Amino acid sequence: YFLMTKRIKKGEKSELDHVSKPLHEIPRSKQAEVESLMDRYEGTFDDYLELFWQFGYVFLFSAVYPMAAFWALANNIMEIRTDAFKMCRIFQRPFLEPAADIGAWQTVFEVMGVIAVMTNTALIGMSPEIQPLLEGYTTVQKVLIFVAAEHLIICIKVVLAFAIPDMPEWVETQMGRIEYQSTQALKKQVSLSEGKDPTALGSSGGGEVMDDDDTEDEA
Repeated sequence: YFLMTKRIKKGEKSELDHVSKPLHEIPRSKQAEVESLMDRYEGTFDDYLELFWQFGYVFLFSAVYPMAAFWALANNIMEIRTDAFKMCRIFQRPFLEPAADIGAWQTVFEVMGVIAVMTNTALIGMSPEIQPLLEGYTTVQKVLIFVAAEHLIICIKVVLAFAIPDMPEWVETQMGRIEYQSTQALKKQVSLSEGKDPTALGSSGGGEVMDDDDTEDEA
């Protein structure tokens, strides 16, 4: 932000006055000019990479430092506002890029979750607080116990992943409703452009649309 303001100081004084205001208060005639002086947003790769590193540090070593999850939460709460400031005041508005999901990052996070189960199980197994509970077992038996525990936790993780849908039912219903409304609006627009009656969209082969009452009367 300060670098952008410094660049604008080299220009006209009026441009600097506009930058000190929120973008929605800048006149449309100047908004494009002000945004053209901002840096270009290169994409979400760096943002996802930052979250990935944080996810790895928290999950891989949570058994050693449980407070890491708290500090990660506090950092993310503050980062919501800093990222909003970054997108609104530092970078140009990016173009919309439709996406069904987060792509390959989903697989990366899933793999990291499995590795985190292994590392935390190993750290717990080597903990001095756990060793007295396994005094009657040999080293091989201890390893087998924690390997079995690790496999059990991974199985529970897989079951929960399949049991909990990626998209809630109400979201699917709303998306289906929006898609249906968009299809009907498109059909209506096409019929109007062709000079047809919009009320006859449901007819097939030029026939009339019959409701349930008419069907019962004919029967």
